[in-house]
Amino acid sequence: MDIDAKIEVNNASLAAVLGLTGRRVKQLADDGIVRTVSHGKYLLCDSVQKYIEFRVKEKTMSKAELEIQTADIALKKAKSTKAVLETKELIGKTALMILNS
Repeated sequence: MDIDAKIEVNNASLAAVLGLTGRRVKQLADDGIVRTVSHGKYLLCDSVQKYIEFRVKEKTMSKAELEIQTADIALKKAKSTKAVLETKELIGKTALMILNS
């Protein structure tokens, strides 16, 4: 099998290549470490390279840099959660307006 930069793999295959769980691959995608090209599909070469870069950077980061990165990821997750909650609240208010009219 020839390997080129365009090979797409699913979550389970990428997890097997990286020696991770499928859940961890999903976390890496959520954190922007690896990117999906479509729902549950990843570019194999790009994902492996990005994961290696992430691990090398993680090992060479100072404690302060690691704390900043962790805080940045937590902030992104909080903003995402807030957006979801605001959307749900808006949907609820809209539903109430429809029911009351």
